[in-house]
Amino acid sequence: MWKRLQRVGKEACKFQFTVSIQDLIIDCQENWYPLCVYVVWSRRGRKECTDTHPLVADPDVKNRFLVSLTVPDNLVATITMFRSGRSSKFEAKEWDFAVFEVWICAGYGKTN
Repeated sequence: MWKRLQRVGKEACKFQFTVSIQDLIIDCQENWYPLCVYVVWSRRGRKECTDTHPLVADPDVKNRFLVSLTVPDNLVATITMFRSGRSSKFEAKEWDFAVFEVWICAGYGKTN
């Protein structure tokens, strides 16, 4: 209810944002590294996720792992932005990116 009261007299505009993830570099500790990862783009209860991707060791740098995608993963979100009628600036909204580990993905890292 409070959010609705804050937006009285403000103009709502919908925007569609697309984030394209093509390369991911992860520096790990010496005795631990993930097998597969996925990226999450989130704000409060909303989230957009990429597919899971296996990590490949970087031959040049120790403890560095790479995910290079030939076809980028696109995350698309439709976001409603608000502004007052007198201003040209929209209210700020923070979205977060996080990388999560997957224990088993598409046959990679399976143990008996």
